[in-house]
Amino acid sequence: MAETIGQQGQRPSSPVNLAPIEFDPRVVGNIDDQDRFTVSSESLRDSTATLTSSILEYRHIHGRPFQQSKTTEYWAPTDDDYQEAQDILHHCTLLLLENRLHLAPIDKSPQKILDIGTGTGIWAIDMAEEYPSAEVLGIDISAVQPTFVPPNCVFQIDDAQLDWTFKPDDFDFIHMRYLYGAIDDWGKLYRQAYKHVRPGGWVESLEIDIQTRSENPKVENDDDHIFKKWYQLFF
Repeated sequence: MAETIGQQGQRPSSPVNLAPIEFDPRVVGNIDDQDRFTVSSESLRDSTATLTSSILEYRHIHGRPFQQSKTTEYWAPTDDDYQEAQDILHHCTLLLLENRLHLAPIDKSPQKILDIGTGTGIWAIDMAEEYPSAEVLGIDISAVQPTFVPPNCVFQIDDAQLDWTFKPDDFDFIHMRYLYGAIDDWGKLYRQAYKHVRPGGWVESLEIDIQTRSENPKVENDDDHIFKKWYQLFF
């Protein structure tokens, strides 16, 4: 497991022009699970560029739904079984981190927190309860988050691989976790994160080592081995 934590230096803010949000009612109207999706219209107007219907379209492979967007065809399904697995992984991570939601030494009363690739939203919800002073925004390309959340927690459909339209220097804490297989340009992702975290704020990224290795010393894990090829699909 690799944890990357960085603090933003001093830098003047710069303005940003924002486009209005647009929904395709034919697509949004097909989302029938009302308990697993919510957005804030105000937050969308303030921070998100035009949303096309493609981000709400799903691919079906072997009977399981998979999300796709302009830039990302995510490798994992979006059904209930995988969402449950994500929540279990969150609890496992809490055990590894000794029940801490983060390692960055953020302020005791942060104002704005951004969770990139929020998934089921479980981390964002826990952070909203832990820090009632903060507005916690979780973004993801999949609309699988619950409706009943703390009042200071908001979820938004967005693709972090596109150009961000949040205000620069706006967040006290930007969090990203388990994005392997979802990011084409990690450098761009980190550059955008540091652009939008306020001076003195923190960016925290946690990824696990997913390269499979054999305990048998006779198994050579060379570049042609299936273990190595499988790993290279994600990074």
